[in-house]
Amino acid sequence: MYPSQQHLPLPGPRPAVRATKLKDPDTFNGEDPSKLQSFLLQCGLHFVQHPTDFPQDDDKIIYVMSYLRGPATEWF
Repeated sequence: MYPSQQHLPLPGPRPAVRATKLKDPDTFNGEDPSKLQSFLLQCGLHFVQHPTDFPQDDDKIIYVMSYLRGPATEWF
């Protein structure tokens, strides 16, 4: 038997890859404009984490719109 053909233990099963569970974005009503950046960041994290759920820009827009409330909804 050649040295490179020695019986080596087989590697164990690989741990399952799990996506991080993201919190849903906070709703944004537009009353406090300083919260807009945080809202958009939260939405952007979902787009990065689940790219197959948002293949088109329209999908992203619909997602963002679903978290708008009050005056922010009226902007659309």
